[in-house]
Amino acid sequence: MDPTDPSDAVHFPKPTATGDAITFEFTEPEGIHGVYYWAEISKNLVDWAPVEDEGSEGLHRFVLTFSDHGPCAFLRIRMMLEEQ
Repeated sequence: MDPTDPSDAVHFPKPTATGDAITFEFTEPEGIHGVYYWAEISKNLVDWAPVEDEGSEGLHRFVLTFSDHGPCAFLRIRMMLEEQ
């Protein structure tokens, strides 16, 4: 997901469901530096809580478990360019 290219929505992570969890995983685009990525979860679209990033070294992996968050929740993936 390249925040400098609005047409790059094709790289938005697709969820993968396995057992009790849904996983969103993506790698940072090559040549793009100074971008922070994080995810947040909500049950009501008002109160948001951070989701741990289980990835490392350019791979971002956010795992939501039904046992922790229930059968219905909202996820948003956020990104921000580092201030110059």
